[in-house]
Amino acid sequence: MATTIPALAYLKDGRGVERSVLPGLLTQAFADKLIPPHVVMDLLQQIPGPFARLLALFWMRETDGLIPGLHEALMQSLWIPTLPHYQGTSVENTSIDERICTTSHARRALVGRGSCFTLQLDQWCQIPAHTPLLQTPVLILGAGPSGLLTARALFDLGFRRITVLDEQGSYGGIWNSPQVQLTRTNPFALRYRGPRFSASVPPAPGSGKAMSAFFHRLVEGSGGEDDLLPAVVQAQVRGVIAGDLSHAVLLRDPSWGERIVQSPLLINALGVGVPRPLSARHSMQTDAEEQAVDQRWQEALREEDLAQWQGQRLVFVGLSASTLTMVQQAQHAIDRGYDLSYTVLTHHDPASLLDPVASGLARDVRRGDLDGLALDLPAVREAFRRLCGSQSQREQMLPQVAHWSIRQEGDGNRSLMATSKQDQVLVLPALARVYGLLGYEQPIHTLNACGIGVIEGRALVDVDGEVQAAHERHVHRGYFALGPVALGHPNANSLPGILYRVGELLPTLIARAAEYTTIARS
Repeated sequence: MATTIPALAYLKDGRGVERSVLPGLLTQAFADKLIPPHVVMDLLQQIPGPFARLLALFWMRETDGLIPGLHEALMQSLWIPTLPHYQGTSVENTSIDERICTTSHARRALVGRGSCFTLQLDQWCQIPAHTPLLQTPVLILGAGPSGLLTARALFDLGFRRITVLDEQGSYGGIWNSPQVQLTRTNPFALRYRGPRFSASVPPAPGSGKAMSAFFHRLVEGSGGEDDLLPAVVQAQVRGVIAGDLSHAVLLRDPSWGERIVQSPLLINALGVGVPRPLSARHSMQTDAEEQAVDQRWQEALREEDLAQWQGQRLVFVGLSASTLTMVQQAQHAIDRGYDLSYTVLTHHDPASLLDPVASGLARDVRRGDLDGLALDLPAVREAFRRLCGSQSQREQMLPQVAHWSIRQEGDGNRSLMATSKQDQVLVLPALARVYGLLGYEQPIHTLNACGIGVIEGRALVDVDGEVQAAHERHVHRGYFALGPVALGHPNANSLPGILYRVGELLPTLIARAAEYTTIARS
């Protein structure tokens, strides 16, 4: 056996892990995750079936979830560690995710680079209601897709002391916004399968309405009152003091003002964050103030607005999924006879635009790399090709833009001046609307306030989402980051990526619950 990757990576090798070494690999993986041996033994004695099935489904990504005799073999393991110890580095985390992509195992076809089609929790995963670890409190920050999926998964496993906090006071997060109804970028049919019900998103390009219906179904469960997720508590999270199985959250709510709540298990799922800055060192620079930009996100182009903008131009700063949503609408308006023009500004060079998959500009669904433009979808791809192939100033892409600015003209109109990296200057007059579509992210200062470190644009979290501490090899036991707060991790913002990471954290979270229960008893 090679000795260049940790045990957690070998567990995900679909080319077949020898059953004789499997218990040893799992034993070392527990040790690498700083899960005490007595906690593992307690889990194997209390819930041998559910724990073994969760390990098979998620740590090993065996999609049928069956490893015969796994818990008995683990009880007898006398493994002496021989592989490098997992340190939670970005290189290691990448190797663990890539270990799934490089396999040709047929049953793993639904799992890609940190993404999956389905999160499945059947009746064999359910933990008996009398199990003490189910009484462990769980606090979830954020009720968007990440928080909602985590709450549903934990609820279906048997946890009931779940509290969900969200500034809006409701489930759904960004998908409650009417602008999201325009979005049609999910790459394939997505499913959640619980022990009592299932919910799904139709095949691509499923609409924003279909996504919203999916989330609503997750909240309701099977439809009975005993399967309804707990109501969201409205509160704004101000910061986190991370510890070990004891984490303090500073929050502000309408009723009590500022207060501190504590929980042994904490999942930070705070959502998309705020618009990225208009100026970026490795992208485009601008001297324009934030208020000079009319909109920082996509919106529906209404008929009354299109009629008012006759003879004027829309400018989309940045090349993102939202940009192509707006481009499709602008192209449709032009095709219907509106006298409208539009321009897209991007820092990308012509070669990247010519081969967007190879350059990383577009996502690669076959590899499970879903962070780029959705050019695999016919409507999005056709809009992109039309934009890039246009020779008309009415529909234009400006590549390699280094700087742009907006100025107010004497007649009350606005113009935009774009300067390329070759110092070529183009002035765009008669602006109807300027969109800053550079994406969203959680600011580093927000992550730091929540006890999450960031190095070189990557949040310091383990592959299962557990947050790393600042010194040596240590984690804040029981504190997990999921979704956009896992900044820089593959597919952190996509629903398939969130489905994957929820599964990854479940075995570790259950182990932390068992560890907390042991401590509380002593």
